[in-house]
Amino acid sequence: MQPTNTIELRKQQFVEAVILGAHAHQARYREETGRGDAAAFAFPGSSDTRNAMAATFSRLMSAKTEAVKDWLTRGSDSHIEIPHTPPFTTVQDAVEQLTSVRLKLAPGLPFSVAADHLRHAAPQAPVTHVRAVASLYQIVLYIMLDAVELQDVFRHYLAMELPVSLEELGLVCEREAYIAMGKELSPKCCACPFDVTPNDWHLASRKLRNWGDKYRGKVTAETMARELLATPEVRDCASGLRMLPPQRLVVCGHSFTMSLHWASPGSFTDIAGRIVRHFNPDIEWLHLGRGSLTPTIARKQLLDQVIQQRPDQTILVTICNNEENRSDLKYAIQRLQEHGSKVIVFDSVMVYPEIYEREKLAVKAAREAGATVIEVYPLLDSHPLRAEFPALDEIHTAPPYHKVMAVELVRFLAGKRRAALPA
Repeated sequence: MQPTNTIELRKQQFVEAVILGAHAHQARYREETGRGDAAAFAFPGSSDTRNAMAATFSRLMSAKTEAVKDWLTRGSDSHIEIPHTPPFTTVQDAVEQLTSVRLKLAPGLPFSVAADHLRHAAPQAPVTHVRAVASLYQIVLYIMLDAVELQDVFRHYLAMELPVSLEELGLVCEREAYIAMGKELSPKCCACPFDVTPNDWHLASRKLRNWGDKYRGKVTAETMARELLATPEVRDCASGLRMLPPQRLVVCGHSFTMSLHWASPGSFTDIAGRIVRHFNPDIEWLHLGRGSLTPTIARKQLLDQVIQQRPDQTILVTICNNEENRSDLKYAIQRLQEHGSKVIVFDSVMVYPEIYEREKLAVKAAREAGATVIEVYPLLDSHPLRAEFPALDEIHTAPPYHKVMAVELVRFLAGKRRAALPA
């Protein structure tokens, strides 16, 4: 069924702009890597044209929600500029530029495979809705746009009241359904410059469900914190948290501390911060970080920003793989201490013994530099829910892990446990 009014038509145009823009990114990546079906990932015109379309897509995604909603209702009469985006300065300009591309997408492309499957699985859904969800699969399988553009697509689709998950198309959202879908769609894909195994499709479905639930407000760091407030362990911390003096605490960490991440609607540091501030609003709790953060990256990119926040305490969560990382960890701890901040690290936030063993040298370096080391790994390793901690990618961690870690951090701050565990 085709759109019957102007607003629905603009929704369709916006979704098509997303599809073509994401394809431009993937076509460029195929050329850079040499992987994948060259014909399927071709893009009309020269490589400069393709790269310009990829850049236009990224610019369009960076538009403020207000600009997209204004364009949705006013079309070409909307003149809200997209910041820092010459020569295309409005949503209308960018959408027109992207949708001017005449391209028939190959049937073996992940987008085409997803769209065909969803069209048959949800025949009652409007075509634009089916293509919107398929476009999210198109991007999330590619991974390279996960951190920025994909989140912007979610933001804009929700503002336009478009679906962002299988559930919103009226389909079953359960593990078994995700697995079956992955097994069905993976063999239908052409050769791609990124992985499209059954497990990758399963993971993509889980990512869309988790992010969709988060952005819809169904499960967030806030809802997870509220759930933990009712537990005896957290109630026991109330008086200790209320007695803490006013202070500023800054978390500087990798993806395990970022609630943006797909694996859990809330990170353990974010959940813990919300619990602490529930009992003591005089404590400021700030987050700075980026994925795959090592002490070396932190020293170069984030340390000065953390220091500028003038924290009373800093929680560092980094990946230490080598001597350079350990040296920079010491340096970061000492710099923070020189500026009046206590520093907290963990013996390991991972749930795998080989990583725990590898990071013992980093823990030793942190102690030598004067940081407080909160020991949690033995608790994680022996916890009754240990089997539920790993996420699907077997690197990151699922919500049960983040709840356990949040409680341990809250108990430490409330004085209900020591940094070191009993021998």
